[in-house]
Amino acid sequence: MGPKKTLERIEYSFFWESLSSNVKKFCESCKECQLTRSVRIKDRSSSTPVARPELPFEVGNMDLIGPIDPPSSKGHTYILCLVDQHTRRGEAMLVTSLRAKVTCEALLSIFSRTEIYLLSKREGFVEKNSGASWVTVLDLWKWYFCRSLTKGYAACVMPFDIYMTKKVIEVRLYSNEIQSTPLPLIPELNSGFVAAVSISAVAGVALCLLCILLVIMKQKLLQGRNSATATPTADAYSLDSLSINASFRRRRNRRSARSYLNHAFTDQEIPSHPLNEKTLTNCLKSRDLLEDEFKKIPMNMPKLDSIPEGAHVKNRYSNILPRPETRVVLAEPSGDPLKCYINANFIKGYEGKSAFYIACQAPLPEGIEDFWRMVWEQQCRVIIMLTMFEENGISRCAMYFPQSPLVSQQPYGDFQVSLLKKDVYEFYTISTLRLLDMEKNLFRDIVHLWFTGWPDVGVPKDPSSLITFVQQCRTFINCNSGPTVVHCR
Repeated sequence: MGPKKTLERIEYSFFWESLSSNVKKFCESCKECQLTRSVRIKDRSSSTPVARPELPFEVGNMDLIGPIDPPSSKGHTYILCLVDQHTRRGEAMLVTSLRAKVTCEALLSIFSRTEIYLLSKREGFVEKNSGASWVTVLDLWKWYFCRSLTKGYAACVMPFDIYMTKKVIEVRLYSNEIQSTPLPLIPELNSGFVAAVSISAVAGVALCLLCILLVIMKQKLLQGRNSATATPTADAYSLDSLSINASFRRRRNRRSARSYLNHAFTDQEIPSHPLNEKTLTNCLKSRDLLEDEFKKIPMNMPKLDSIPEGAHVKNRYSNILPRPETRVVLAEPSGDPLKCYINANFIKGYEGKSAFYIACQAPLPEGIEDFWRMVWEQQCRVIIMLTMFEENGISRCAMYFPQSPLVSQQPYGDFQVSLLKKDVYEFYTISTLRLLDMEKNLFRDIVHLWFTGWPDVGVPKDPSSLITFVQQCRTFINCNSGPTVVHCR
């Protein structure tokens, strides 16, 4: 519809046949007559109708009417009313409450069906409780009842989505739960708006440059830390302590470092000092001796390029990676490196027994099937768990086995885990699980030992609890023919 007909509709939209009776009925509905009552201090403000802006959708008025008693069948208790000051046409929508999120969603719905995507160039298209003229209120009242009581309300009320369809503006809703919806700006912008946009652009560019500078400084700082001989400090809960540059360093020190970092290897160039109980006690009394020996440990950790591409999503922490030389590789007929990957390493046992342990991360929700596949393929019969499922409200381990006798069976891909027995002690829990390969219809019984006495922060107050747990673990480990799986978080 062209602008001429639009303006004609605006001009003839302020009156209707029952205007006089509607005004009288509206006045009689007031508990106290607003025309005959005594003047109060708060009434001294101007009561003249609000001046009409030059353009449609430049300024509008909004209010919430209610509560409605009784509410609607869907629980609506308020009416959100929105009136454009230029067209003096109204929109209304039923809402269930006065919460900011409900109100903002109703506004978005009104804007979408009226094709208003822009707020005012000044205070905003919506001005809450800013007042309106008698005509606006009555027009809105009649519009609402036409819409509510008649099925064909479109014939009674002029459609409101015919104005300024090419005028695109931005909706700004000041709510923590509703994000702003940026859209292209209108071409006709005043100088103040242009200045604001220019200042914002300059500030954005400056912020980007500052971020780039901080990234460069952080990379240099990480390079300096990696080249130092002191022990680097890292937050075990952080994902930002991994140096990307370390992925491309040469591996000249890997051979000597792997003996320290993984006891499945023994390099002759690194001195080994077996100690008996008495010598170990004397060694522990010398702090300087311990610090000197600790400084000899190489600080080069596994690099990102040592794991298959895309496998980082299977790691719980970006700075805790498996050693490539002793990494557990899952059997995969297709040979896909990503499907063969699990964050786990073989660890040498006492007296040089190879692959005596498997140290791995706590299973992620999407990695539970891989965990049980590893247990099945490596013929593990003992699992030692040294973490809680949740610590301080943060998930540390996926629930990878049934916890309750009421739900004693749980499928994980091609495997099914059943809880056969559960003994709960003060500081630890011992469970007997049955791992079933549903494809081959074979099962194995597995002992699960879970130490629950480790606090969120610090170490156990009573060391005897940990010693008792270790003794229990050794009882089952000595009867285990396969590797013993040990994981923390």
